Amino acid sequence: MPKRDRPASEEPEESSGPTLDEFEKSGGYNKLGLDADWDNRFFEQVLREISPQAKRSKKEDNTWGASAARKLTTLLNNGRLPTVSNNYLDAVRDKVSSAIPNQVQQIGPGAVEALYLKPYHAYQYLRRGDTHPDIPIFVSDKIHTCLDDEEKLKRPMEKFFEWQEDLDRKVSVQDPTNLATKNSYKVKTLAQVKAHFFYQNKPNKNTPLDLEIKDGIPWNVLDVGNPLPNNTPDFLDDPQMCLLHRVRDHVLRQGLATRLEANSKDWATWRDVTEWALLSEGGNLTGPHQDAHAFDTWIQVQEGAFGFGWMARPTYEELTQWMAQPLQQPNATFGNKWRHVVLKPGQTVFFPAGTIHYVFRIKGYQTLATGGHNIRWNFLPRWLQILELQMQNPNSVNEDLDRVHQFLQSISHLIKQRLKHSTAEALFRKGKVGEESVKTYFTRVLARIADKTKPWNTAPESEAEPEAKPEYESESEPEYKPQPTRRPRRK
Repeated sequence: MPKRDRPASEEPEESSGPTLDEFEKSGGYNKLGLDADWDNRFFEQVLREISPQAKRSKKEDNTWGASAARKLTTLLNNGRLPTVSNNYLDAVRDKVSSAIPNQVQQIGPGAVEALYLKPYHAYQYLRRGDTHPDIPIFVSDKIHTCLDDEEKLKRPMEKFFEWQEDLDRKVSVQDPTNLATKNSYKVKTLAQVKAHFFYQNKPNKNTPLDLEIKDGIPWNVLDVGNPLPNNTPDFLDDPQMCLLHRVRDHVLRQGLATRLEANSKDWATWRDVTEWALLSEGGNLTGPHQDAHAFDTWIQVQEGAFGFGWMARPTYEELTQWMAQPLQQPNATFGNKWRHVVLKPGQTVFFPAGTIHYVFRIKGYQTLATGGHNIRWNFLPRWLQILELQMQNPNSVNEDLDRVHQFLQSISHLIKQRLKHSTAEALFRKGKVGEESVKTYFTRVLARIADKTKPWNTAPESEAEPEAKPEYESESEPEYKPQPTRRPRRK
């Protein structure tokens, strides 16, 4: 990874933690796996930086930043680096989700907590129908081609803004100094975001004088539309992983196979679901949450470094217990389940639906990441289970559950089409899955979509129980009324 200069405003403090230059010199970008020493130094630096604010009581400091600092202090003090494997078969063989003691480090039953894979092996693993539902995948590759400056004259973030043509568009910016009793975000234009990231603390003759620049307050821009072409990592380029894109096509094309003629607003709305970008300044924290609509999620770091943590291999009881009270301060109940690593430029994390995760950063680095969501064909029973749990516990997710009905209707239609035209078996290339097994799999999913009375929050083992076969040949779509969604988007 080539050396990239930081802006003057982003120089680390005297007691700063590890630098990306150090990681690069150690050959870290060519390593397949953890750099435990570098990551632990990163965690220690984060704790040093957030401890003063975390020690303040809620009465003394009731801002969003202080609330996140108190939660992250507990998570980082109780969590640790995960037990990892570079062989995805370790996760395939180990299908039982169970808690493990902190001292277990070797690979064995119930031990794998993260997979560090090459892109092709990640591709092979995700195409299977027997992937583990709770293990994130970390893939080392390279930053986006459009952001990599061969002459090393521009940062990836600079090139990212070159792709943003209309800087008068508005985005939500998280401000950690806002009171927790109010919204955590404010609306800014892309021009204001650009000025804040590039001119803060070093105004010059090119600084736009009419733009607000808040000195010392780190901004966190969580829902920027991604203007870059060809965003999806190569290891996700497979029909098995593209169900969300087919849902989009079904909604926008309305039964037509011609070129898409959706209006720009509808197209942009869907593109921002499947592809987006994250811009943040050092020191920003995001507490534990799940991604809404039971999406799988991938995040690829383009610039800077940030910590990524998750609850490792929760049992069904632990998952539902956390989802019932997600806003409470983390406690000893899950003390031995939290894991965290540091993501560096070119690294991608892919985490399955329902993963409880959090993000943290050290002061001194601005970060840019691209990301997206998807739904996997061979993961539909799990998707339905997590989706229902999220509807019952809407505070566990990061945004409104406002598209549940649309997703269920579209997926039901797409399953019927695959069964009708005998293309379902093609989705299960790996292994010895016959046509009848595929039909049983999909008809079971259809039964769960159509049966509004069947409780979906049953233990995963119930998936193996036979269910009545629905009339999937019928042209009528199942009716489903989602439960009321919660308050407006929580950033």
